[in-house]
Amino acid sequence: MRYGILGPFLLVGADGEPRTTAARERDVLALLALHAGEVLTPERLIDAIWDERLPANPGNALQQRIVHIRRLLDDPDELATVPGGYRLTVEPDAVDAGRFERLRAAGAAALRAGDHAGASASLAAALGQWRGEAFQGIGAPWAAPAARHLDEARLATLEDRFEADLALGRHATIVGELEALTTDHPLRERLRGQLMLALALSGRQAEALEVFARTRTLLADELGLDPSPALQRIHEDVLAQRLPRVGAAGGPPEDVGQGDRGDDRLVRLPAPTSSIVGRATELGRLTTLMAEDRIVTVTGPGGAGKTRLAIEAARARDVDDDGVGDVVFVGLATVEDPAAIPFVVAGAVGITGGAGAPFTEVLAAALTGRPVRLLLDNCEHLIEPVAELVTRLTTSCPQLRVLATSREPLGVDGEVVWPLDTLPVPAAGTTDLEVARQATAVELLLERVRAVVPDHQPTDDEVPAIVRIVRELDG
Repeated sequence: MRYGILGPFLLVGADGEPRTTAARERDVLALLALHAGEVLTPERLIDAIWDERLPANPGNALQQRIVHIRRLLDDPDELATVPGGYRLTVEPDAVDAGRFERLRAAGAAALRAGDHAGASASLAAALGQWRGEAFQGIGAPWAAPAARHLDEARLATLEDRFEADLALGRHATIVGELEALTTDHPLRERLRGQLMLALALSGRQAEALEVFARTRTLLADELGLDPSPALQRIHEDVLAQRLPRVGAAGGPPEDVGQGDRGDDRLVRLPAPTSSIVGRATELGRLTTLMAEDRIVTVTGPGGAGKTRLAIEAARARDVDDDGVGDVVFVGLATVEDPAAIPFVVAGAVGITGGAGAPFTEVLAAALTGRPVRLLLDNCEHLIEPVAELVTRLTTSCPQLRVLATSREPLGVDGEVVWPLDTLPVPAAGTTDLEVARQATAVELLLERVRAVVPDHQPTDDEVPAIVRIVRELDG
């Protein structure tokens, strides 16, 4: 027989067919399976199953359950009566928890020996024994604490597997899983540290630093404690870019590359998902400014299309090849900590190292003599720190150019500010479709509609709604 307790209780015969069990039988069988090979006294079984809600004759009640259970087994002697009580006489691998423990121990041993690939495989196989929460459907009083003990072992196994996967360079593939687990187990610092490393190795240093900041606040609020020394060391390593070299053969992380060109240049710009509408004149003007000036900031209200236009202009300058080598997009919208800005920029450009020096200086030294155009997007909530960084970098890196988007100027020396207006809208009360379509805001709206409903053709009846939408959205 095979027994499953890592999920809903499961009893499977030699024919591979599951056996139907009643609740009173599952309570006893699950406890015996948890302690397979051990002798459990009648008193222990009675106390564990009934606690204080004892039947009139607990000894007879237990004996009746044993009789019913033996009728379910291929070999009734598998549940043996021995001196002192009862024993489930099966090998550990007959129980999924036994297989889990064997595979988990093998994985932990491989991890200690530095066999990360073997560790990851064994630990993944151990976790594969789980079908849900342990002891689902078991209502006996002992089940809940036993389930918590097994779940703790499962979490420790997950942490070991993440450690192996990080060493193998699989950081990008485990970020989502780590984010979900840290949400479910917010005070588990080892998971938090692994999430920080996975983010940092994926070039997301700012997010890694934010994880630490949130953890520090959480620990202080919930427990009145500081982060553990181990988590603080990871934080220091992320700040100093002392990230481990990872990969199956000690090579670089899986997601580190040289960009999307076949030469030695690095070009990292978001791929457009739609065409740019009504901005031909603005695009031409912006590309000219970028060729003439080292620091250009596109300003305008939210939703005016600053980011889309800047990306298109950067792409156009890349094609024109004005002598600037790397073209890199740096999104700052989700960055909250000003201290993280240099690390976000460095991660985008692919710069690491520099332990023991202020990282702004490390970044400046790495960019000196390197032709790079940085597109710093959404700077408005970080004006002062972005301005300080831009000033420091452009002063010491003569081949560096910056294209920024912001709702307000950076206010740095040499900055050319180019306000981007919203798209023209039709006059209020316009009812003629052809007249309305002369306003580029209407063309933009209709293009977005066609992206969802390709065959849609606007009608005169829709003109008042179209005009109202584009006017209320300020173009």
